[in-house]
Amino acid sequence: MVPIIDASVAIKWFVEEKGRESALEILQNILESPQTHAVPELFYFELANAFNRLVPVPNEGQLKLMDQVLVLALRRFSMTGELFDLTRKYQRMGLSGYDASYVALAKMLKGIWLTFDETAHRKIAPLKISRLLA
Repeated sequence: MVPIIDASVAIKWFVEEKGRESALEILQNILESPQTHAVPELFYFELANAFNRLVPVPNEGQLKLMDQVLVLALRRFSMTGELFDLTRKYQRMGLSGYDASYVALAKMLKGIWLTFDETAHRKIAPLKISRLLA
């Protein structure tokens, strides 16, 4: 199963928050095998938004890590007609457009969306295409 990485996971690579250990394990897996993980292109924009909000004055280590994350060989997916149609399906289930795009990518790739977003996960838990991290 292809892990689809949510921005809620990636931000924990930079800040001390609950769940950071499991987020760092995912980062280690990505570093060892980046092409086995995927993200919608919006992942980087969401991460940049969270980073700028939660780390207003980043230290040198955080900036260096961000530079490395931006060039990871993760499989990146732009919006396509198929992804758009699936995104709309999951929005009708109550997900935001952003969360729906992660779930749509998971569905398209026969993968699993890894997230810390409990509210979004609950909305689609019966579909078994997301995993709530703790």
